[in-house]
Amino acid sequence: MTFTNEMMEKAKKAASAEELIALAKEEGVELSASDAEMYYNFLNSR
Repeated sequence: MTFTNEMMEKAKKAASAEELIALAKEEGVELSASDAEMYYNFLNSR
């Protein structure tokens, strides 16, 4: 799957890993809790 700039901007604004899961679901992407936590930590370490 290719992530658009819009999707990445929404992900960067997520307040939690749970919010990332909800955003992914809206886009039709399945995201596990462990992957969401990893991505959330990565996006917020910058």
